[in-house]
Amino acid sequence: MADLLTNATTSAAGTGASHSGPCTVFVRGTIASGATVTIEVADEDVSASYVKADESIMRESRFAAKGCCALNAYGTYYWYERYGGDDAVKLCKCGAIVGRRCEKCYPQKHDRTTKQRGYDNKHRVASERYRVEHPLCERCVMIGGVEQANVTEHMHHIVKVSDAEQLRMRSDNWLGVCVDCHETLENDVAQGMKVKQWSLANYEQ
Repeated sequence: MADLLTNATTSAAGTGASHSGPCTVFVRGTIASGATVTIEVADEDVSASYVKADESIMRESRFAAKGCCALNAYGTYYWYERYGGDDAVKLCKCGAIVGRRCEKCYPQKHDRTTKQRGYDNKHRVASERYRVEHPLCERCVMIGGVEQANVTEHMHHIVKVSDAEQLRMRSDNWLGVCVDCHETLENDVAQGMKVKQWSLANYEQ
């Protein structure tokens, strides 16, 4: 991977020289010191991959007004396997310049199986039974009534299993929800509890 890089320099967070034309400089991420890392890619094919990635990112309204060189102001890092394949390089959140994945950080997120995380057959059966009992999204029914409700597709844990494994099989920590409501409720325990309280009192009516 080293031969893909012409240099790697650091600059104060939030800075970045302006230029015309598509961005061919990989400027992403904040390292421990608070500086940002600029990596210039020498290989033309890999460089073109980053240009394509930059163009895709710049179509997002939250970035479009900033200019691609100003993206480092966000202290954000991006993974470019989608565009660069196995040869893509990126800045991991730990500050390391890595290829496909950071061997130091990756195992921390992927070292447990689905069963080990609490989603075993017993949980699957309970989830299916709960969704049969709640065929319409509980949040949709609360907000817009039965006629406006989407079909339940997921069982949502109000408090994540990873945060409170003892609540894994408790139905008072479950909600039957559609895809959109599942995304809305993710990491919002207060709103999830509000929906649950309403559902316990009103869902079957």
